Amino acid sequence: MPPVPLPCVQWTKNNSANRWLGLRLDWIGAGLVGFTALACVLAIRLGKGAGAGTLDPGLVGLVLSYTSMLTGLLNWGVRQFSEAEQGLVAVERTRQLFLCPQEVTAQPLGDVAGDWPAQGELKLTNVSARYRAGLDLVIKGISLTIPAHTKVGVCGRTGSGKTTLAKLLFRFLELEAGSIEIDGLDISRVPLKTLRGRVTMIPQDPVLFAGPLRYSLDPSGLFAEDKLWGALEAVGMKSFVTQGEGGLDADIAEGGENLSAGQRQLLCMARALLESPRVLIMDEATSNIDGQTDERIQTMLKEKFSECTVLTIAHRIDTIMWYDRVLVLGHGKVLEFDTPSVLSKRPGSAFGALLNEYKEGKEQ
Repeated sequence: MPPVPLPCVQWTKNNSANRWLGLRLDWIGAGLVGFTALACVLAIRLGKGAGAGTLDPGLVGLVLSYTSMLTGLLNWGVRQFSEAEQGLVAVERTRQLFLCPQEVTAQPLGDVAGDWPAQGELKLTNVSARYRAGLDLVIKGISLTIPAHTKVGVCGRTGSGKTTLAKLLFRFLELEAGSIEIDGLDISRVPLKTLRGRVTMIPQDPVLFAGPLRYSLDPSGLFAEDKLWGALEAVGMKSFVTQGEGGLDADIAEGGENLSAGQRQLLCMARALLESPRVLIMDEATSNIDGQTDERIQTMLKEKFSECTVLTIAHRIDTIMWYDRVLVLGHGKVLEFDTPSVLSKRPGSAFGALLNEYKEGKEQ
């Protein structure tokens, strides 16, 4: 039996809750009508003094009629109150977002060179960071220098700080201590728009936009059409786009749902290739694609990004064996930083242990 779609399940639960509420409100309305009728009878039977035992029949009918209307009013009132409360949730969340601390750049540099970063050298000095005040440090005193044009594979167990380190380069998190320099420039003083426009990241889940294909490749409209075709040819997507309807104007669904995971990732690579970055970060970008597409991406990194400093958060350990350096993190600290060949042969190496575990899992 095929699984029930999630929207259908949600609709069924909502409908059941409405039925449950309607039944209870009907019971309350019926109880009020019965109580009112009994009160009228008792008023007639137990009345004393002048006119005892008499009660205007029209008044009794009016009271019972109005009381019976309470059932509908109860349903309407409760539903209106529930909808108002749901609507106020959006107001509450908007207020919470409005009160969140804003991203600011302390002592911003007035002028950043248009070609910065020209080389892509990274220098981390005693870097420490936490996700918010009161929580433990997730990055603890990391100090290392990554020469320009170096390909670095970042690996480690879950919670070691791999993705957090990538976020620090974009200042999604501010440093608790230390500094990060790109080509000798402290990124804490670089305006956020400039920093995030000069450093490129390919995330694990590729991001495409609803609309024409050219908009997903070049959202700002900075590149000529021949550049777009050249980037598509470099990633091996030119024939696919040419054979499809519309070419560069082909319609892309929200999030690229009408494309495979590998095709979405290759389009993100084409977008990165257009930007010609000097610092490229890949956050497990090949974790959701097949081995053939992964091999194509690795070949592209060797050929098309030879002048770029690449930090790859590795999902498959064997894909970073050709890299210049491997950075092994553990509990927010640097465990090892050396060439893959040296680390894989070093006795008791953390990288060697990860590599052996990966090979054993692959064989199984």
